[in-house]
Amino acid sequence: MIIGLRNGFVFICMPKCASNSVEEMLGPWSDWAIVQQPPLRHLTYRQYNTYLKPLLDDVYDTVDLQTVCLMREPVSWLYSWYRFGSRQQLQNPSHPNHAHSTAHLGFDEFVEGYIAPERAAFAENIPRQCDFVCDEDGNLKVDHLFKYEEISTLVRHFEKLLGAELQLGHLNVSPQVHARGPVRAFAFRAYNAVRRRFFKRASSEQFLKAKRPPPELSPDLTARLKRHLARDFELYAGL
Repeated sequence: MIIGLRNGFVFICMPKCASNSVEEMLGPWSDWAIVQQPPLRHLTYRQYNTYLKPLLDDVYDTVDLQTVCLMREPVSWLYSWYRFGSRQQLQNPSHPNHAHSTAHLGFDEFVEGYIAPERAAFAENIPRQCDFVCDEDGNLKVDHLFKYEEISTLVRHFEKLLGAELQLGHLNVSPQVHARGPVRAFAFRAYNAVRRRFFKRASSEQFLKAKRPPPELSPDLTARLKRHLARDFELYAGL
Protein backbone atom coordinates (compact mmCIF):
# COMPACT_ATOMS: atom_id res chain seq x y z
CA MET A 1 0.00 0.00 0.00
CA ILE A 2 1.27 3.46 -0.92
CA ILE A 3 -0.07 6.58 0.78
CA GLY A 4 0.59 10.10 -0.43
CA LEU A 5 -0.75 12.34 2.33
CA ARG A 6 0.47 15.56 0.74
CA ASN A 7 -0.85 14.55 -2.67
CA GLY A 8 -4.16 13.05 -1.59
CA PHE A 9 -4.00 9.41 -2.66
CA VAL A 10 -3.90 5.85 -1.41
CA PHE A 11 -2.76 3.18 -3.86
CA ILE A 12 -4.09 -0.24 -2.92
CA CYS A 13 -1.67 -2.88 -4.20
CA MET A 14 -3.64 -5.68 -5.81
CA PRO A 15 -1.47 -8.83 -5.88
CA LYS A 16 -0.13 -9.72 -9.33
CA CYS A 17 -0.92 -6.26 -10.68
CA ALA A 18 2.38 -4.42 -11.17
CA SER A 19 2.82 -3.45 -7.53
CA ASN A 20 6.62 -3.20 -7.82
CA SER A 21 6.47 -0.97 -10.89
CA VAL A 22 3.81 1.35 -9.48
CA GLU A 23 5.61 1.59 -6.15
CA GLU A 24 8.75 2.70 -7.96
CA MET A 25 6.79 5.22 -10.03
CA LEU A 26 5.00 6.76 -7.03
CA GLY A 27 7.85 6.55 -4.55
CA PRO A 28 8.89 10.23 -4.72
CA TRP A 29 5.31 11.36 -4.02
CA SER A 30 4.63 8.91 -1.20
CA ASP A 31 4.68 9.54 2.53
CA TRP A 32 3.94 6.00 3.62
CA ALA A 33 4.89 2.92 1.59
CA ILE A 34 4.34 -0.59 2.90
CA VAL A 35 6.39 -2.62 0.44
CA GLN A 36 7.91 -5.62 2.21
CA GLN A 37 5.61 -7.99 4.09
CA PRO A 38 2.87 -9.22 1.69
CA PRO A 39 0.03 -9.23 4.28
CA LEU A 40 0.68 -5.53 4.96
CA ARG A 41 1.74 -4.57 1.47
CA HIS A 42 -1.50 -5.96 0.04
CA LEU A 43 -3.98 -4.53 2.50
CA THR A 44 -7.53 -4.45 1.15
CA TYR A 45 -9.81 -1.42 0.99
CA ARG A 46 -11.75 -2.74 3.97
CA GLN A 47 -8.58 -3.12 6.03
CA TYR A 48 -7.44 0.37 5.07
CA ASN A 49 -10.83 1.87 5.90
CA THR A 50 -11.09 0.00 9.21
CA TYR A 51 -7.58 0.38 10.58
CA LEU A 52 -5.36 2.83 8.70
CA LYS A 53 -7.78 5.58 7.72
CA PRO A 54 -8.93 6.27 11.31
CA LEU A 55 -5.29 6.43 12.39
CA LEU A 56 -4.37 8.84 9.61
CA ASP A 57 -7.41 11.01 10.32
CA ASP A 58 -6.52 11.13 14.01
CA VAL A 59 -2.78 11.72 13.70
CA TYR A 60 -2.57 13.83 10.56
CA ASP A 61 -6.04 15.36 10.42
CA THR A 62 -6.13 14.35 6.76
CA VAL A 63 -8.67 15.36 4.20
CA ASP A 64 -10.25 12.55 2.24
CA LEU A 65 -7.67 10.60 0.29
CA GLN A 66 -8.74 9.14 -3.04
CA THR A 67 -8.26 5.38 -3.26
CA VAL A 68 -6.80 3.92 -6.45
CA CYS A 69 -6.27 0.33 -7.55
CA LEU A 70 -5.53 -1.84 -10.56
CA MET A 71 -7.55 -4.90 -11.53
CA ARG A 72 -6.51 -7.65 -13.90
CA GLU A 73 -8.61 -9.75 -16.27
CA PRO A 74 -9.58 -12.66 -13.97
CA VAL A 75 -8.21 -15.55 -16.06
CA SER A 76 -4.95 -13.70 -16.66
CA TRP A 77 -4.78 -12.91 -12.93
CA LEU A 78 -5.11 -16.59 -12.02
CA TYR A 79 -2.50 -17.50 -14.61
CA SER A 80 -0.08 -15.12 -12.91
CA TRP A 81 -0.70 -16.94 -9.62
CA TYR A 82 -0.18 -20.26 -11.39
CA ARG A 83 3.17 -19.12 -12.77
CA PHE A 84 4.17 -17.72 -9.38
CA GLY A 85 3.53 -21.12 -7.83
CA SER A 86 5.66 -22.89 -10.44
CA ARG A 87 8.91 -21.20 -9.40
CA GLN A 88 11.81 -23.48 -8.69
CA GLN A 89 12.14 -22.78 -4.98
CA LEU A 90 8.73 -24.28 -4.19
CA GLN A 91 9.62 -27.56 -5.88
CA ASN A 92 11.92 -28.40 -2.98
CA PRO A 93 9.96 -30.67 -0.57
CA SER A 94 11.71 -29.02 2.38
CA HIS A 95 10.46 -25.55 1.42
CA PRO A 96 7.85 -24.30 3.93
CA ASN A 97 5.48 -23.45 1.07
CA HIS A 98 6.07 -26.59 -0.98
CA ALA A 99 2.35 -27.41 -0.80
CA HIS A 100 1.69 -24.28 -2.88
CA SER A 101 3.85 -25.48 -5.78
CA THR A 102 2.08 -25.68 -9.13
CA ALA A 103 5.06 -27.00 -11.10
CA HIS A 104 3.41 -30.42 -11.45
CA LEU A 105 0.13 -29.02 -12.77
CA GLY A 106 -1.35 -27.82 -16.02
CA PHE A 107 -3.18 -24.50 -15.88
CA ASP A 108 -6.56 -26.20 -16.24
CA GLU A 109 -5.77 -28.44 -13.27
CA PHE A 110 -4.80 -25.37 -11.29
CA VAL A 111 -8.12 -23.68 -12.07
CA GLU A 112 -10.04 -26.85 -11.15
CA GLY A 113 -8.28 -26.89 -7.78
CA TYR A 114 -9.00 -23.19 -7.26
CA ILE A 115 -12.75 -23.44 -7.84
CA ALA A 116 -13.23 -26.79 -6.07
CA PRO A 117 -15.65 -26.76 -3.08
CA GLU A 118 -12.69 -27.77 -0.91
CA ARG A 119 -9.95 -25.66 -2.44
CA ALA A 120 -6.68 -27.45 -3.21
CA ALA A 121 -3.69 -26.69 -0.99
CA PHE A 122 -1.77 -25.03 -3.84
CA ALA A 123 -4.56 -22.44 -4.21
CA GLU A 124 -5.65 -21.98 -0.61
CA ASN A 125 -4.10 -18.53 -0.19
CA ILE A 126 -5.34 -17.02 -3.45
CA PRO A 127 -8.08 -14.43 -2.80
CA ARG A 128 -10.60 -12.78 -5.11
CA GLN A 129 -9.90 -9.36 -6.56
CA CYS A 130 -13.30 -8.06 -5.47
CA ASP A 131 -12.23 -8.60 -1.85
CA PHE A 132 -9.59 -5.87 -2.31
CA VAL A 133 -11.86 -3.17 -3.68
CA CYS A 134 -15.36 -3.89 -2.34
CA ASP A 135 -17.14 -3.76 0.99
CA GLU A 136 -18.66 -6.76 2.77
CA ASP A 137 -21.73 -6.62 0.50
CA GLY A 138 -19.74 -6.60 -2.73
CA ASN A 139 -20.20 -2.89 -3.43
CA LEU A 140 -17.26 -1.25 -5.17
CA LYS A 141 -15.70 1.25 -2.74
CA VAL A 142 -12.39 2.19 -4.37
CA ASP A 143 -12.65 5.63 -5.97
CA HIS A 144 -10.63 4.88 -9.11
CA LEU A 145 -10.27 1.33 -10.44
CA PHE A 146 -8.21 0.81 -13.61
CA LYS A 147 -7.60 -2.15 -15.88
CA TYR A 148 -4.14 -3.63 -15.54
CA GLU A 149 -4.25 -4.27 -19.29
CA GLU A 150 -4.72 -0.51 -19.81
CA ILE A 151 -2.14 0.54 -17.25
CA SER A 152 -1.34 3.71 -19.18
CA THR A 153 -4.67 5.13 -17.93
CA LEU A 154 -3.40 4.72 -14.37
CA VAL A 155 -0.19 6.55 -15.26
CA ARG A 156 -2.14 9.41 -16.84
CA HIS A 157 -4.41 9.61 -13.80
CA PHE A 158 -1.45 10.11 -11.48
CA GLU A 159 0.24 12.52 -13.89
CA LYS A 160 -2.85 14.72 -13.71
CA LEU A 161 -3.10 14.38 -9.94
CA LEU A 162 0.58 15.05 -9.26
CA GLY A 163 1.25 17.52 -12.06
CA ALA A 164 4.31 15.62 -13.21
CA GLU A 165 5.38 13.34 -16.04
CA LEU A 166 5.58 9.78 -14.78
CA GLN A 167 6.97 6.52 -16.03
CA LEU A 168 6.34 3.02 -14.80
CA GLY A 169 9.03 1.40 -12.74
CA HIS A 170 11.11 -1.47 -14.00
CA LEU A 171 9.62 -4.76 -15.02
CA ASN A 172 9.36 -7.19 -12.15
CA VAL A 173 11.77 -10.00 -13.00
CA SER A 174 12.60 -11.85 -9.85
CA PRO A 175 16.21 -13.00 -9.47
CA GLN A 176 16.97 -16.59 -8.57
CA VAL A 177 18.48 -16.02 -5.14
CA HIS A 178 18.66 -19.10 -2.92
CA ALA A 179 20.65 -17.68 -0.01
CA ARG A 180 18.84 -16.83 3.21
CA GLY A 181 18.96 -14.20 5.93
CA PRO A 182 21.33 -11.21 5.57
CA VAL A 183 23.03 -12.69 2.50
CA ARG A 184 19.69 -12.99 0.72
CA ALA A 185 18.68 -9.45 1.69
CA PHE A 186 22.01 -8.05 0.49
CA ALA A 187 21.69 -9.93 -2.80
CA PHE A 188 18.25 -8.47 -3.46
CA ARG A 189 19.43 -4.94 -2.64
CA ALA A 190 22.42 -5.32 -4.94
CA TYR A 191 20.24 -6.75 -7.72
CA ASN A 192 17.79 -3.86 -7.49
CA ALA A 193 20.59 -1.29 -7.47
CA VAL A 194 22.10 -2.75 -10.65
CA ARG A 195 18.68 -3.01 -12.27
CA ARG A 196 17.91 0.66 -11.60
CA ARG A 197 21.30 1.76 -12.89
CA PHE A 198 21.52 -0.17 -16.14
CA PHE A 199 18.03 -1.19 -17.25
CA LYS A 200 15.58 1.15 -18.93
CA ARG A 201 12.20 1.77 -17.43
CA ALA A 202 9.27 0.13 -19.12
CA SER A 203 6.70 1.96 -21.15
CA SER A 204 3.11 0.80 -20.72
CA GLU A 205 3.32 -1.05 -24.03
CA GLN A 206 6.60 -2.77 -23.14
CA PHE A 207 5.22 -3.64 -19.75
CA LEU A 208 2.24 -5.51 -21.18
CA LYS A 209 4.19 -7.18 -23.99
CA ALA A 210 6.41 -8.79 -21.37
CA LYS A 211 3.43 -10.64 -19.87
CA ARG A 212 2.50 -14.06 -21.20
CA PRO A 213 -1.14 -14.64 -22.14
CA PRO A 214 -2.85 -17.52 -20.31
CA PRO A 215 -3.55 -20.83 -22.07
CA GLU A 216 -7.10 -21.19 -23.32
CA LEU A 217 -9.46 -23.04 -20.99
CA SER A 218 -12.28 -25.28 -22.13
CA PRO A 219 -15.73 -23.66 -22.48
CA ASP A 220 -17.04 -25.73 -19.57
CA LEU A 221 -14.20 -24.79 -17.23
CA THR A 222 -14.43 -21.15 -18.30
CA ALA A 223 -18.15 -21.10 -17.51
CA ARG A 224 -17.59 -22.63 -14.07
CA LEU A 225 -14.78 -20.19 -13.32
CA LYS A 226 -17.02 -17.27 -14.31
CA ARG A 227 -19.66 -18.48 -11.87
CA HIS A 228 -17.07 -18.86 -9.13
CA LEU A 229 -15.60 -15.40 -9.72
CA ALA A 230 -18.82 -13.74 -10.82
CA ARG A 231 -18.18 -10.44 -9.01
CA ASP A 232 -14.62 -10.23 -10.35
CA PHE A 233 -15.78 -10.70 -13.93
CA GLU A 234 -18.61 -8.23 -13.40
CA LEU A 235 -16.29 -5.57 -12.00
CA TYR A 236 -13.78 -6.02 -14.79
CA ALA A 237 -16.45 -5.84 -17.50
CA GLY A 238 -17.62 -2.51 -16.07
CA LEU A 239 -14.24 -0.80 -16.34
